Amino acid sequence: MKSKGEIRPGGITMKPTSARSLLWLSFFLILLSGLGMAPPAALSTALLGAFFAVFPSLFAPGKLRIFGVLLLLLGLTLSGLHYPDFKNHMARYRQHAESRP
Repeated sequence: MKSKGEIRPGGITMKPTSARSLLWLSFFLILLSGLGMAPPAALSTALLGAFFAVFPSLFAPGKLRIFGVLLLLLGLTLSGLHYPDFKNHMARYRQHAESRP
């Protein structure tokens, strides 16, 4: 009898407990990215949250896979929204650094 984390003829599946842990971590990182942090930190946490949602969206069973896809889309959307602020922030930082002796 195979356990729920092994390779099966239909592909690789993830243990539901591992998938839930990754989904919770992804959720909290995405939530943290929307709390008004500095633009580089907000972009980084949104991308990291999306990264942790990739594996459950590909390998988790049933409803966990749906939640993984939703969190992945949310993380990528927030990353896209944070990117212009990040770009402006880095341009101001570069301008400030170049103006110093």
